[in-house]
Amino acid sequence: IVIELLDANDKWPRLEQSIYDVNVSESAAVMTSLLTLDCKDDDESSKQAPVYFSLHHSEAVHSVGFFVLDSTSGELILAKPLDREVSVKHQLTVSCRDRGRTEHADFTRINIHVTDDNDHRPFFIEETINAKINAGASPGSVVTQVQAFDRDTGDNGRLSYSIIKGNVGGLFYIDETLGTVHISRSLPLNIPSEYQIMIRAQDYGSQMYDTSVTVIIEFTSDINEPPNWNGINIPSFVEVSEWAAIGSSIANMGARSSTSLTYKITSGNTPYTFMVSPSSGIVSLVGELDHELCTWYNLTITVSNAAGSFTSRWLGVRVLDENDWWPQWKKMEYFGIVMDTYDSGSPVFDASMFDTQILPLAVKATDEDEGENGRISYSIIEQAAAKYFSINVHTGSLQVSGSLKEVSNRTVTFSVWASDAGTPRRYCIAPTGVSIIVQNVKKEGPNFSQIQYNTTLYLPTIEGAKVLCIDPLENEDNEDNTDFWIKDGNELNKFDFDPSSMCLLVNDIHNLKNEYNLTVQATSGENNATTILNIQVEDAPKSNIIFSEQSYLINVMENSTQEVNIISVGINHLPLNQNVHYEIVNPTDFFEIHITSGMIKTTGKPIDYEDGNHHVLMIKAFDVNEPQHFGFVMVDVAVIDVNDNTPLFVNQPFYALVTTDAKYGDIIIQVQAIDADSGMFGSVRYEITSRNTDIFTVDEMTGEIMVNKTVGVSGETYRLVITAYDGGKPPFSSKAQVHVRVVSAEGPVFSSPTYSITVPEDISVGSAITTIDAQAATKNSLVFSIIQGNMNEEFYLDYNTGLKSSGYRCILRSMSQLDYEAVSQYNLTVRARDPVTGLSADSHVELMLSDVNDNAPQFEEDVYRVQVSEAVHVGYTLLKILAHDVDTGLGGQVHYFCASSCNLFNIGMEDGQITLK
Repeated sequence: IVIELLDANDKWPRLEQSIYDVNVSESAAVMTSLLTLDCKDDDESSKQAPVYFSLHHSEAVHSVGFFVLDSTSGELILAKPLDREVSVKHQLTVSCRDRGRTEHADFTRINIHVTDDNDHRPFFIEETINAKINAGASPGSVVTQVQAFDRDTGDNGRLSYSIIKGNVGGLFYIDETLGTVHISRSLPLNIPSEYQIMIRAQDYGSQMYDTSVTVIIEFTSDINEPPNWNGINIPSFVEVSEWAAIGSSIANMGARSSTSLTYKITSGNTPYTFMVSPSSGIVSLVGELDHELCTWYNLTITVSNAAGSFTSRWLGVRVLDENDWWPQWKKMEYFGIVMDTYDSGSPVFDASMFDTQILPLAVKATDEDEGENGRISYSIIEQAAAKYFSINVHTGSLQVSGSLKEVSNRTVTFSVWASDAGTPRRYCIAPTGVSIIVQNVKKEGPNFSQIQYNTTLYLPTIEGAKVLCIDPLENEDNEDNTDFWIKDGNELNKFDFDPSSMCLLVNDIHNLKNEYNLTVQATSGENNATTILNIQVEDAPKSNIIFSEQSYLINVMENSTQEVNIISVGINHLPLNQNVHYEIVNPTDFFEIHITSGMIKTTGKPIDYEDGNHHVLMIKAFDVNEPQHFGFVMVDVAVIDVNDNTPLFVNQPFYALVTTDAKYGDIIIQVQAIDADSGMFGSVRYEITSRNTDIFTVDEMTGEIMVNKTVGVSGETYRLVITAYDGGKPPFSSKAQVHVRVVSAEGPVFSSPTYSITVPEDISVGSAITTIDAQAATKNSLVFSIIQGNMNEEFYLDYNTGLKSSGYRCILRSMSQLDYEAVSQYNLTVRARDPVTGLSADSHVELMLSDVNDNAPQFEEDVYRVQVSEAVHVGYTLLKILAHDVDTGLGGQVHYFCASSCNLFNIGMEDGQITLK
């Protein structure tokens, strides 16, 4: 005995690291390889079908577009140029998955740190700097201080300052590091009132960048006025996003004075995060903000003039929270338990403490952000699991969402995502796993109250006659649908079982045998029950109960909703002390009989004449004290028709052709309407009710439309409205349109402007589909062709059939095999052309295919494998198989049957569910 153990997909892929950190320059070229992931899977199947990689999601939505991950090798490649000043760091979540039927995955996070390159120019916050200084200032006096900003770091962001223009006579000099502008010598007596100098700021990068600003220096004789903020709208606090870009201006703290002012942040700027322009008072961001580290800054801005006068003002900076944290799971695996009888909405319980404490199961994740950014919502990934379980999007608690019967005695495993409500939305690094055990609660199946029923069917009988009724099932679960059928003994379908009344009915009264042993089976879920019906068939014995008439005939009006007594059946020579009861042997929804008087009446349910103009009731009368004495009689109920149907036109739409030389009385088309009523109510007459009645006329009895006077020129069209009336008073009516087109008498004329044909899709290649006739005014032969709708050349015209008495004929044939599943309808345009005169005419062919059963059902899987314990109970569901058939109607309905090992297993004929027998 050779036993081969098949590998199951029970190992999960494992990435080498849970977190990767990669440094890459912002100047790195596109297609640069950043790293290669390593992932292992110990399953045997993974050697033939290795794992594959994918970018699962990113912390920032835009990060995904910068990188490409090779699904086979795990190599991460740069796809677009990076910019450190836009994003210092990119965080990607990457998955490694196996290729098993139940897919397993491992996740890792890749932190990509972007290093700086000198790719930014320095810039001044101000476009122009204005400075004032007393005309009597001594050499060395500070005029003003300029300050530029560079978003690069290190030497790439370190600046030096120089005066490059306007320093006539070398009157000024600048500190190249601090940017302070000084008087270099004594000021002349006739000094101009204003100087304009240009100052350059240049970085120390290997490829140096620079910028410049104009400084307007005004010499004044005013006394140094102390600085003040009087009358200026200066903010006392500002709000700044923690994602604000470095270099952003957040407030203008400019003050008033008759001379130049110098601004400094004198407190509250720890760590160094903000800077104030020393010349203008504009406060800018120079460091990164983090709401989770610091939510508020109290800055003191001090402004002073050259005379040493100063004043200070407080500026509060509130750091706004942004969604820069992602949810983190408290646990990466949760276990729950439920019973297979739980209703939808029932909670799932925590299996880890189910033996000691019953608590609902809820998954939990945390997020360090605040407000919406920290509000977490939960969702189940696998749609298949959502059929059985749902999750509260806010609390993470799990509930039953559907019937658990088909997963009874199984463990349902699925994954849950956690995401916050911020912008952009952030997800946990990987989903958490949830495993829920569905325990089976064995229920007692339904049972018949008797193992066997015995009865006698007396002849003559009638179809629909009630043979016997059995008691309701015991232990029936109302939640399950119970199916009943006659399992054995009814090979010729002589009987039917009605589950609604729990009665056996006669289906066929011909050639009944003397005895029948029927097995009726009830199936509810996994449980079955059977009972035996023994039926003896005998001629009815002679009895002293004889009806006063051999049969009865009575009339009722159709569609009546009144309960009306229609006839009373009586017994001849009935003794005073004999108690007789009556019943309808073949019950119906339309009639009922009084049990003691024998009065038959209608139930008030409308009877439709068109569904049946006669109802035959079989009435049984029996002695209550001696039931063996009984008699039968037939009551024939005739339904009297009323005018309740409207005439309906058939074979629409109506199209007709008429030639320019048509004569009075020529028939161009015949219309027909049918009324389902009988007699005069069903008779139909026709009228033309449109305005153009003088050109055409219609025979009111036959519906033939004829030419009444000369028609118009070729190409002209008419739209006739034909009204059909029935014979009621007042009559019902309906309308139809007839489209008439005038064609030249000199050109070809088709016998019909349209052809509607239906053929089966399995018609053999070359078969004739329909004949198309046309007349020619000349003796020239006509040439037929398909000019539209035959793109794939499925059809051709055989027009070599020659001249016939009424003109020329061609035959439409199939050129290739047709397929209803590919194309169900064709709309062809056929043209007849006179090759001598060049005149032509068109006719339309609407060809519809009918589906045939030409496709075999296909299972979703070639092989199904399932593991099951030897201890499972009878009726246990092993699995559910599914097959599809692309045919329609009955040809597409799939039924399942057991072909082998049928002594061990049952299979649901309708649903394909395999259970243990």
